[in-house]
Amino acid sequence: GPDRFRDLPLWKKAAVIGGTFIVVDMVWKRMMDFCMALFMGEETIQWAGFGGIVLNSLTYDWDEKPLSERKKLIEVFKTFKENRQMIHDLVVNGSTLFMVLCLPFAAIYQRFWDADTISIDALGTKIEYMEKGIDPLSGLGECTLIAQADKKGVTFYVHGETKEYFSGAAYSKVYIPEVIVREEPYEAVLCAKKDGYALQMKRIRITEDNLRDTPISTPL
Repeated sequence: GPDRFRDLPLWKKAAVIGGTFIVVDMVWKRMMDFCMALFMGEETIQWAGFGGIVLNSLTYDWDEKPLSERKKLIEVFKTFKENRQMIHDLVVNGSTLFMVLCLPFAAIYQRFWDADTISIDALGTKIEYMEKGIDPLSGLGECTLIAQADKKGVTFYVHGETKEYFSGAAYSKVYIPEVIVREEPYEAVLCAKKDGYALQMKRIRITEDNLRDTPISTPL
């Protein structure tokens, strides 16, 4: 008790007090070691997230990218998200004991873990949006089909722009704009009829070439 401590010689009192300081100092240093481990985990997660800055810069012209490139980027984003989640789980699950032993800073690091979870979830939402925007029907752009009526009936043309490439009072033209051009070729059936003539039908092939400025000047 206190009375017994007061009865000790001075040098013994100093030894007891010094021993107490040593124990406190050792506990403090060990706690700082645990806090340093949390700091290293936080830095690891932060560096893992920096790669997203580079990836996001690759999606600025998303609507203009070919379908094949968009598919590759989506796979890259998925791999990046999986790696981030793996690193997050390793750090958070592996630091449970450190959070207990470093109570003064536990709340701070917990908020960082939560923020990283939100960031990973946001990345998943971005990937979902990218996958919705990859619908092949959105294609690479548009072209214009032309059904041109003349003395023989109807002739079909296709080119990349809506322009008056054909003229003459005896001709009438029907433009069908906003026909999707995809990265992969596909076929469509175009039908048209001139008064007094039978219905004309033509199977046409739409390719990337139809995005070009030069029209196809020969009948299909």
